[in-house]
Amino acid sequence: MGQQPNMPLRMEDLPRPDHHPPPPRHWSPQRPGDVSSPGESRWGGAFATPGSDSGFALSLLAERESGERDDDTTAALAVLMMARASHFGRAPVRMDADVAEIVLGRAEKSAADASAVVRGVSRSRDRAGELLESVDLGLLTADAERVDTASGGAESMSS
Repeated sequence: MGQQPNMPLRMEDLPRPDHHPPPPRHWSPQRPGDVSSPGESRWGGAFATPGSDSGFALSLLAERESGERDDDTTAALAVLMMARASHFGRAPVRMDADVAEIVLGRAEKSAADASAVVRGVSRSRDRAGELLESVDLGLLTADAERVDTASGGAESMSS
């Protein structure tokens, strides 16, 4: 609506110029440790091996028809899947879920209290780390058929 002729404008009613921030300046990494390209990032050893988002592992587990699973078991499977996927430097795939189920089933069989193997994994990073330390890396990184054979043909948890 336009200005009414009988209403005088005061100084504070007039439009003010907008102050826009200046365009960003050129940035380049100058501190030690700044990574400017993927080739500069360090892998392995003390730097570990970066993996993808664990949410994708959880979505793969959600697709599987395996009945009811508690949060700790789902988190334990996702941890094992992510460890396997990051070992190979890729995102988790369905075979990672197969191997994780076999390895976790084997760990639960050998434990006196099967629920103690996964208890608290969904709520504690330390428990997830303990689970990973208890699993044989050679078994975790083997293909599903070899893991199944090594575990004595144990059925996967999804059946």
